[in-house]
Amino acid sequence: MIYIIRDYKTKFKTETIIGKLLTDFCILKCLDAYLGDKRDLSVFRDENGKPFVRGLDRPIGISVSHSEELFACAIAEENVGLDVQFERKVNYERLSKRYFSLAELDHVRKHGKEGFFEVWVRKEAYAKYTGAGLKDVLGGACTFNLRDVEFADLKPEKGLYIALVYRKGYKPGSLKLQEIDI
Repeated sequence: MIYIIRDYKTKFKTETIIGKLLTDFCILKCLDAYLGDKRDLSVFRDENGKPFVRGLDRPIGISVSHSEELFACAIAEENVGLDVQFERKVNYERLSKRYFSLAELDHVRKHGKEGFFEVWVRKEAYAKYTGAGLKDVLGGACTFNLRDVEFADLKPEKGLYIALVYRKGYKPGSLKLQEIDI
């Protein structure tokens, strides 16, 4: 399931809740929705900064992303990677030539700016899935022919791109977006 929180930064007026604390709060709200109840959980991070929780009766995968005022959190029964991006002004041709594989570059040439953002969110989601970091993924694997993973590419509204990556053969359940309020 992918949970969406709109205007998440504007919900907090105090300067003391920033960065990691805000992200952790949003993750816990999404976990409440996923689990169907409130539990006393804490968010931890692995050596690469990927969030996880302890104390559940089963392991779960968590991946988070944000763009502008939108926070998104994917929660699944195993590891997942998520990225969300609102379309914005970028020199997509230059960035594509520098960081994309030939197949990805061809996709951008055929689909323009939209194609760029479709590839970009895949790369960021894959970096979160592997834990490799974006700099290691940008010049590496082509996201169109990876053998061990699958992508769900979503465009729920004009100018919003979402990619979810998961192990090939895994069925991540509902790919619909569920908005929650905080």
